[in-house]
This record gives sequence, C-alpha cells and structure tokens, in this order.
Amino acid sequence: HVILHGSALRLASGRAVAIVGPKGAGKSTLAAALAARGHAVLTDDIVALALRRGFAPSVRPAFPQLKLWPDSLAALGHDPAGLARLNPMIEKRFVSDGPFHHAAVSLDIVYAIEAGEEARLGPLSGAAACAVLARSLHHATVLRWLDPRGRFLAGCAQLAEQVAVRSLWRPRDLAALPMVAALVEEDAAAIERSA
Repeated sequence: HVILHGSALRLASGRAVAIVGPKGAGKSTLAAALAARGHAVLTDDIVALALRRGFAPSVRPAFPQLKLWPDSLAALGHDPAGLARLNPMIEKRFVSDGPFHHAAVSLDIVYAIEAGEEARLGPLSGAAACAVLARSLHHATVLRWLDPRGRFLAGCAQLAEQVAVRSLWRPRDLAALPMVAALVEEDAAAIERSA
C-alpha cells in the first residue's frame, strides 16, 4: 500500500481522483466543493492505495466524512455552529451529509494542489510526478526512518507510471472554489476522452 495525505473522490463519470498537497492547501475543501457538485467522496485526509503490478491502483474507501475549517464550511453553504468539532481545541468540523462511495475504485488521476494567482493545470511525469507523490506520503518525514530500503518511494514511482499526475494551481480565495472544481471536472473528462 501507499498512503497519501489527501482526499479522494469517485467522479460522476466513474473515474476516481485523489487530491494531494501540503497541509492547509485546501484538499478537503476542494473535495467538499466537488461533492457539492454531485461527486462521491471516497476518503478524506488519508488516501490508502493498493498497488499490484499489472493492475490499476485501487483507492480504499474510509469514514464517510470530511473535516473542514469554518470559513470553508461557510463558503460551501454550511453553518459551522451546527457541526461537531474534531476535538474541543480545534475549530475544524466534521461534515457527513455529502455523497459518499463505499467501495474500492481504481485511481485514475492525482491532482497536486499548489497556491497560485489563477486556477490552472499542468501535467507532471517521471521524476517530477514521483517527487510530488513522495512529498504527499502520509507522515513522509517519519517514513524516512521507517523505510530505509525505499519501498514507499518505489510505490510512488509505480503510482506515477500508472496514473495521470497533474499540478493544480489554485487561488486561496474561497470564492474561486466553484471555478476550480469545474476545472477539475473538465480536465478529468478530457483525460478520459484521450485514454
């Protein structure tokens, strides 16, 4: 398995996408925006991928919930006051009323979020794709000590060979969420048509 820090969804087209990026990049927020557009959430925060040579990587579903900050919730039309907190010391809240998918699905695309002035996409391949995936490993710094033989890095290389890896630059402005979600939908559809 390769465990990425991110969110994953099964799009209405049937394709599965993962959203990765650094802490605070807006992975869960973008997942929630896509869910608001009718796409089903597979997992939030931890994306567990089963890798087998000759088979597409498979995303394992997790708990049917998203964890969002109050400003993201408000931008998506939720009232944060009516939602349970992760814990009493953190303002993040649980959202569990969206569409969720409860079966494993083959992963097709990984979107790596980066801050940008405008919403745009770009392809990543080879070493660049592998590096983005390695940075997105859940608890990547701990894995340096736990994995001296580089099995997780080898898993990232295999994943980079099997799925499309795309940079997704997005403005930090929450008002841009619908536009960014539409960009992901259009991009995934274009990749599907070219496959």
